[in-house]
Amino acid sequence: MARNVISRFIDAWASFCLTRRKTVLAALAVVTAVTASQLPKVYFDNALETWFIDGDPALVNHRKLLDTFGSDELVVIGLEAPDVFAPEVLERIELLLAQLQRLYCRD
Repeated sequence: MARNVISRFIDAWASFCLTRRKTVLAALAVVTAVTASQLPKVYFDNALETWFIDGDPALVNHRKLLDTFGSDELVVIGLEAPDVFAPEVLERIELLLAQLQRLYCRD
């Protein structure tokens, strides 16, 4: 019974769309234009604070990370050397790390 009702509705809707195709296309164009005019107002807030309640341990830790480093952006630096554990390579890594900390870490 329900299948019959749905089938009749689909047939009626298809018949309506085919017999009044210009009206249907005009209505779709108006709906599309109105919807598209609202796109500049759409925004996404993907900040962590929107996903956690205040006091959540993960959020507290994230805020500590931001206080320490000033950002939660991540940088990965690759190193190529014959022996990455050689003293002169480790000294250069330590020097680079100190320079990066001076530039980007908050005290």
